[in-house]
Amino acid sequence: MKVLILPNNIASMPSITADRLNRKGINVKALFLDTNPNQQQFSGKGFPLKGLRFGFLHKVFNFSRFYIHAIRGIFWADVIHYCGSFSMPLNNLLFPFIRLFNKPALVEWVGSDIRIPEVEFLENKYYKEAFYSGYEYPYESVIQSRKIQQMFKNAGFVPLVFPGMEQYILSDIFPTYYKFIQRIDLNNYVPNPPELNKSKPLIVHAPTAPIAKGTNYIEAALEELSNTYDFDYVRAFKLSRQEVLDLIGKCDVFIDQIVLGSYGMASMEAFAFAKPVVCYMKPSVLSCFPGTSPIINANPDTIKSVIEDLLKSGVRRHEAGMVSRKYAETYHDIDSCIDELIDIYSDSIKIKKNPK
Repeated sequence: MKVLILPNNIASMPSITADRLNRKGINVKALFLDTNPNQQQFSGKGFPLKGLRFGFLHKVFNFSRFYIHAIRGIFWADVIHYCGSFSMPLNNLLFPFIRLFNKPALVEWVGSDIRIPEVEFLENKYYKEAFYSGYEYPYESVIQSRKIQQMFKNAGFVPLVFPGMEQYILSDIFPTYYKFIQRIDLNNYVPNPPELNKSKPLIVHAPTAPIAKGTNYIEAALEELSNTYDFDYVRAFKLSRQEVLDLIGKCDVFIDQIVLGSYGMASMEAFAFAKPVVCYMKPSVLSCFPGTSPIINANPDTIKSVIEDLLKSGVRRHEAGMVSRKYAETYHDIDSCIDELIDIYSDSIKIKKNPK
């Protein structure tokens, strides 16, 4: 089986996936456009577009190289795994060849690319408030989501959907799709659960998008709690990936977000380090995840009491961290789910060859 992974190394999942497919004996080519130092890149060929020595000409050169490699890869591959959909011009350049060669193709969306505000508004008042208060992804809309999904449908793609994204798949465009899960390489994370008797716990919050993550609510709650409890707080913002990982690895409580209603790579990395993770999970999304989620659920209305409960008990923090690591080992570890992905690839190839 020959697998082509395109076009971005979003949240490092494509690179992690390519690495494990290679270890499984699958012939993989992973091509990543506009790579950055915050991404793990075990496998794959990167074509950076920023910080280049020769400026615009260098950017054009790298894009051209990526495009040539991608077209060759499309012709070569048995199945295409496409991650994200943020570059519409790039999609317009690649999709005609995917249609022309009639290749089995899967698309994995990761968040704001197809998020539908109207869906969130029905169940998530915190998102609605954020959306009209300087939300960092104002382009999200049902029109945008429909446009993107229809474009991929026309090119022959089938969605590969992880929990939290399923709610945005438009059934009139994609009546069927594959379900999968976010993944992480646990070999890169040494578990370090919170100490049982630590007198001054460290709380870390990494607000890549402060409004979307509810940073103002989180920090207001921490300010109030600081009058009663002794703890350290670090806002991990505008730091390198390694600096953020170092902070998560030594913290006692990790706060992800309390607005969006699901979790992503940051929470999974905290799981991997055996940390208690505070995050807002919508009930409808929570039910989509396998097993019993280790997430300590909190929203803007409950964040203060949730953090206070963790500050009161080192045992609670330690036990919650151990549960986090166990969940990551069972469900999110790439080694626990890579065979399922290979089966999905095989099924998509079979269906393309023998359509009903």
